[in-house]
Order: sequence, then C-alpha cells, then structure tokens
Amino acid sequence: MTDSGRELDLVIYGATGFVGRLLADYLVRTAPDGVRIGLAGRSQTKLEATRAALGARAADWPIILA
Repeated sequence: MTDSGRELDLVIYGATGFVGRLLADYLVRTAPDGVRIGLAGRSQTKLEATRAALGARAADWPIILA
C-alpha cells in the first residue's frame, strides 16, 4: 500500500474470535507483500497464540491490546 504516514495499513480487531481468525488466515495467504497488518484484541496470550498459528508470514505482525 502507499505510505500514508500510518504505522499499519490494516488492524484486525477481535483477531482471536471466530471471524477475526478467519480474516487473519485469509490475509496471511492472500495479502500482497508490504501490507502492514496488526492483530488486536483483549488477551495478549490469545493474540500471541493466534499469531503463532498463522505461521511465519504473520510472525512480525504487531499485537495491539484493545
């Protein structure tokens, strides 16, 4: 994406829920290289587990506590 001055291009709120996980799984497979994606939710532990389950491509996605 173009550099808009924002730190991330997309943040998935509720990333540990059913729909959030589906969206994260879809994006890890289909998002173009260079898209900056973050995972947001209320539980650090669950967010870390979700990110780990997504594999190496999501390993650098930041976690945001909401």
